[in-house]
Amino acid sequence: MVGLNITGLATATPVGSDTIPFYDAGTNKKTTVSNLTAAVQTATSKAYTIASGETTDDLTYPFTLTAATINDVMVQAVISSGTNAGETVFCDVDRISTTVCRITFGSALTTSVRVLVQKIG
Repeated sequence: MVGLNITGLATATPVGSDTIPFYDAGTNKKTTVSNLTAAVQTATSKAYTIASGETTDDLTYPFTLTAATINDVMVQAVISSGTNAGETVFCDVDRISTTVCRITFGSALTTSVRVLVQKIG
């Protein structure tokens, strides 16, 4: 076993290639800041594509939510391609269960839309 004097370490802003040690079920391991960041993002966010012509789509959340956290999810729709790519698409977002939301558009989509889901908190 090797000790580490945490309080004696210099304070620094981590960069993607920095290595972070951690302990996992009896094994010492390491990862980079970039890998840790990617793992957190994968666990807390997802992007879906809804095809042109759709008016409603049910989306299943990419992570387990409970009734207490269902309202702590941000959902945004943006045009996914063409000259208006990235512009916000206005839609209704109804959280119909602890793992599903319904996205409803006022009329049929004329282009595909990316729906971005991000867990908050």
